[in-house]
Amino acid sequence: MADDLSDIRRSPLAGLDLGSRAGGAGGVLLSEGAARESFILRGQADDAAFARAVEAALGIGLPQEPAAAVGSDALLIRLGPDEWRLIVPLADGGQFAARLASELARAGGPGALVNVSSATTVIAVAGERATDLLATGTGIDFDPTAFPPGQSVRTRVGNTQALIHRQAVDAFELHVPRSHARSFWEWLEDRGREFHAAIAL
Repeated sequence: MADDLSDIRRSPLAGLDLGSRAGGAGGVLLSEGAARESFILRGQADDAAFARAVEAALGIGLPQEPAAAVGSDALLIRLGPDEWRLIVPLADGGQFAARLASELARAGGPGALVNVSSATTVIAVAGERATDLLATGTGIDFDPTAFPPGQSVRTRVGNTQALIHRQAVDAFELHVPRSHARSFWEWLEDRGREFHAAIAL
């Protein structure tokens, strides 16, 4: 676990010297999201024991609609018929995951939980031109009626695959493969010049 946490805390964007370049106002603000733990949760949505175990551990019910997300401290995003992404604060120290694993085991093992934290980096894109920037790299519809806040979607954006979580009308978190994080950030900065993108801390 110590090695995993060290990997999560070591930013793949460190070599870009973002801190010295941060500042200014623009139509888009780019920032690296806070380090968090991320898990893939698998189980059957119609399995009552599985649903009860998740709610007992996390205090939130399973999101049933495709791409729906629930929770705040612990965010649970439905990715498919039998798959969810669980995202929890790094400061939690593994308590959410430990509780969930314990509740699943107590229920007879109706689900599986896999830690994918070290494979993912979170990049935040916000501002009045955020959707314009993202739309240059993907074909999804960013109209809030089609993709409202609280929803998520997995799609290709620019040069990588991403899980996009819409936090507000003009605020997004993109969960991208750690190995692609640097090249994706560089793509965002390059495309962002048109929208006067700035770096935020």
